[in-house]
Amino acid sequence: MEDHHLKWDKSGGKSGKHREEVPSAKEEVRPEYEEYLLLLQQRNRLLKKLKKKNDQQIEMEKKEQGFSIYVNGANVELGRAYSRAKSRHTKTAGDTYHERKKILQHELQTLEREAESR
Repeated sequence: MEDHHLKWDKSGGKSGKHREEVPSAKEEVRPEYEEYLLLLQQRNRLLKKLKKKNDQQIEMEKKEQGFSIYVNGANVELGRAYSRAKSRHTKTAGDTYHERKKILQHELQTLEREAESR
């Protein structure tokens, strides 16, 4: 079943003639993409739920950030030099899609376990 939008011919005025038919943007969405979107929605809901923090958690995070800056601050340049020295592997769009999907599934499982333990 195709849905078409009709464009009126400006020169025709009230004659009611159609200049052309343009197919609608509604297309069949691949099931893999729908599954990916559902995973994203679930992950985002769980993340939103887990982001609600109490005062103790906020204070602890501030202390952890201060500690990390104190300990790692002098060695920042060493880490940057090492990251540039790594060889780069070319990825295709398909590789990236499958990697991202695996990461999302893993994150979702981890977030579900965290949500259940609370």
